[in-house]
Amino acid sequence: IYKTLNSEPAVFGPGWSGKDSHAAMAFFKKIFGGQHPSLLVVTAGKICFGLLEFEIWNFMKLALLGYPLAHSLSPAMHNAALAQMGLNDWQYDAMPVAPDLLHKAVEWIRGDGCAGANVTVPHKETIIPFLDGLTPVAEAIGAVNTLVKRDGKLIGHNTDAAGFLADLYTHDLHISGKAVLVLGAGGSARAVVAALAPQGCEIRLAARRREQA
Repeated sequence: IYKTLNSEPAVFGPGWSGKDSHAAMAFFKKIFGGQHPSLLVVTAGKICFGLLEFEIWNFMKLALLGYPLAHSLSPAMHNAALAQMGLNDWQYDAMPVAPDLLHKAVEWIRGDGCAGANVTVPHKETIIPFLDGLTPVAEAIGAVNTLVKRDGKLIGHNTDAAGFLADLYTHDLHISGKAVLVLGAGGSARAVVAALAPQGCEIRLAARRREQA
């Protein structure tokens, strides 16, 4: 994707976020002025022009893996939390990843520029084979919603069960010994069932696929 010299510059940002291209445009105008290269490639926080490479920012990235993600409010929520904590050099982005590209996304997360990630549908279970290990909770549930990098390894965690119970308690909802209907049998439903079982609940599950339930 390019336009010839002395015309409006074209920027090709093959990274996971459109922010790459926006950051590149501002930097591009500063270093080249009116002379525009025919092709500018932006990826992984760097500008590459011919054999030259320029660092354009030094954000520590966090990501949300899922597909699709246009509806997700996670980036707004987490970036607000990062700003509140004074982590202005951290950035949380939605990373829409089709199922057949999940292994590539995991490779990217293992890189130096990413601190970790959250995982949502449809990857909570299918991502497990690409990880180096699971916490006991994630292993018991059979699903992952958080990836933590520790000692050179990528470990899958699951905070869904604890988060589900915490939300109930926040709203003063007590479910011990009660009958509960769970709709679905995916990764989130597994976590909900894992949270309900120790409460002595009578659990009923409704799912489209009997084998998954």
